[in-house]
Amino acid sequence: MAATFCLDCRRRIERGSRCRACERKRFPASPGRLRGARWQKLREEILAASGNRCANCGRAAIPLEIHHRDHDYTNNVTGNLIPLCKPCHARAALRPPYGAVTPE
Repeated sequence: MAATFCLDCRRRIERGSRCRACERKRFPASPGRLRGARWQKLREEILAASGNRCANCGRAAIPLEIHHRDHDYTNNVTGNLIPLCKPCHARAALRPPYGAVTPE
């Protein structure tokens, strides 16, 4: 496997695009950002409510990611969070008018 390096500090990393230290600098703890057990509990509630299916394409039995409809990671209101498969989440991450469709 090819070596991967942090985009910011160029340290060698196992996966991802940034080391943990640089990731913490980019996304410092904020009052609205959920992490750890609180986020996992909310995530499981969202997945269970959807029947573990992608809200856009309906695929099941694949890893799902939680998408913030308004693209604000501090807005963790249940109505703002939807489960998406990785391909749908990548498309939804592109904000309109770039062709992204965020399911209602």
